[in-house]
Amino acid sequence: IELRVVSVPCVEALEALPIKEQEELFGVRLPRVTLEAGATAGWKGLAGADGLTLGLDCCGASGSADELANAFGFTAEAVATKINEWLRERGT
Repeated sequence: IELRVVSVPCVEALEALPIKEQEELFGVRLPRVTLEAGATAGWKGLAGADGLTLGLDCCGASGSADELANAFGFTAEAVATKINEWLRERGT
């Protein structure tokens, strides 16, 4: 799978870059997946209309980090499965 991993600690700083620089950073033709162990609201725009946004749009759960990751399907294995299924559906 051709991919790039881009860490975005500040969405505002990324959005302040000229579009050309953003495209060079992300790649114009690569499908985009955002991954956030929190709310996805700020990430949907970065993923684009045909991108995949994975995150946790809920609150109030209690438990250990491992218990919560398993309950919400936010383990490495579960995330990889979701991304692979999404790529297959796209024919990528």
